[in-house]
Amino acid sequence: MLSADAEKVLAAMYPSSRGGFQDLYERLTSSYTFEIEIDGMIKTFTEPQMRSLRMHQDKDVRRRAMKILLIDMNKIN
Repeated sequence: MLSADAEKVLAAMYPSSRGGFQDLYERLTSSYTFEIEIDGMIKTFTEPQMRSLRMHQDKDVRRRAMKILLIDMNKIN
C-alpha cells in the first residue's frame, strides 16, 4: 500500500487517462534489462531495444531476442 504522499505524486505524474497509463507502462518496461549475445559479445538492452532487434539482419538474433524477451517478461509477470 502506498503512502498518501506517494499517491499524490503518482496522481500528479499519471493522470487517469490513456496517455497517463501508456506513459507509466513505457517507463516501467524501459526499466527492464535483458542480456543477449551478439557477435560473440554479451550485450544488455532495455525492453524497447530488445523489441527493435526484430528488425536485425541476422535471423538467429531476431529469434533469440524475442525468445529471451518473452521468457523473461513471463517471469516478471
